[in-house]
Amino acid sequence: MSESFGKHYKLTSKKEISQLFIARNSLRAYPFVVFFNLHTETASKHQLHFVVSSPKRLLKKSHDRNRVKRLTREVIRKNKLSLELHCKKNRCDLNLFIIYNSSVEMPISVMEKKMRQLFNTLSNEIDKKITSNNV
Repeated sequence: MSESFGKHYKLTSKKEISQLFIARNSLRAYPFVVFFNLHTETASKHQLHFVVSSPKRLLKKSHDRNRVKRLTREVIRKNKLSLELHCKKNRCDLNLFIIYNSSVEMPISVMEKKMRQLFNTLSNEIDKKITSNNV
């Protein structure tokens, strides 16, 4: 698998996005909050789909919000491989809604560390959900 970042990673379905908030599965690793939804009956070619958001109430200027979203997507692009492999091994699809929840821009090194931590926690959550569904 490559570190490329194509259009197929975007989560665009309003129905799928609303399901993320209905399921209420979330994880936190400051400055990120992630809502996730796991589908074990996978039919898609790509296992990982996500949306990145930064609230207007925290970052007032649009160029600040856009920069934070761009940096977040870059951090995800660099670290998504472990999560993709985990999903492929467990034959599941994962939808993520990632919210940057800070009023200041963090250095990219801190963002990368927190995203790795979040992806590791998410992998553990996937394992828990898969084992609870199989038992």
